[in-house]
Amino acid sequence: SVLRVLVEEGQQVRAGQLLANIDPRQLRLELAQARAQLERIENDYRRQVELHQKGLIAAGAFESSRFDLAQRRAAHGLAALQLSHTELRAPFDGVVAQRHIRVGQNVAAGATAFRVVDAGRLRAELHAPERQLQRLRPGQPVVLSVDALPGRQFQARVARIAPTIDPRTATFKLTVELDNAGGTLKPGMFARLGVVFEHRSNVLSIPTAALLENQRDPMVFVVERGRAAPRRITLGLSHEGRVEIVAGLNDAEQVVVSGQNALKPGLGVRVVALAAADGPVDAG
Repeated sequence: SVLRVLVEEGQQVRAGQLLANIDPRQLRLELAQARAQLERIENDYRRQVELHQKGLIAAGAFESSRFDLAQRRAAHGLAALQLSHTELRAPFDGVVAQRHIRVGQNVAAGATAFRVVDAGRLRAELHAPERQLQRLRPGQPVVLSVDALPGRQFQARVARIAPTIDPRTATFKLTVELDNAGGTLKPGMFARLGVVFEHRSNVLSIPTAALLENQRDPMVFVVERGRAAPRRITLGLSHEGRVEIVAGLNDAEQVVVSGQNALKPGLGVRVVALAAADGPVDAG
């Protein structure tokens, strides 16, 4: 049973720090018993060695004695190991995320007593479509955002890429690591991650919100002579709410970015704000 619990959830701990004590009395008795049996077998074995050297004992009996000694040594080592487990210590520097035990509780072998996390180095897992497998590599930059901290982004990297595809989902697992030395992010937070495949500069882009919903092919509304005109476009890379336009638009055209899903072709629109040629254009 648990004798003492020395830490609580949220507490910083160091590697090797004592977290709790389990009642060691039974295991101490078992260790003493194993030690006594080992000493008896060792004495018997020493006599067997003397007899074997004088040729007064059969080879089979001597080998059996040596086997018994090895067995008792293993039993003694196991008893000592079990006794050492009555002191629960932190495996590394970190924070106690969960405490699963209380004083007086009987703890079964293999049960989880504490969950300690290293909050300075976080890890996230995501599953990517198999078509992206050739575009990903370890070390690739990842942009991470969390709902709890709107407007902030954090830099991470791809640490590992699973070598197999899940046949049920046609995806593979990516493991992403993030330096969280300041402790801003907390383990268990819901996060959105975007893998940076490549960088491009001086490209035409529009807000992702300008794309028409429920369209098989990407489409937007552009302003032609004061009226809404649908336009099919070809998309490229996307990042932070903007998407690259590969074909279908030029930088002199105005794109409807607000209320476009309620528009019909040919309806009149009124431009209420203009941005740079490659930036968003609001129209209504």
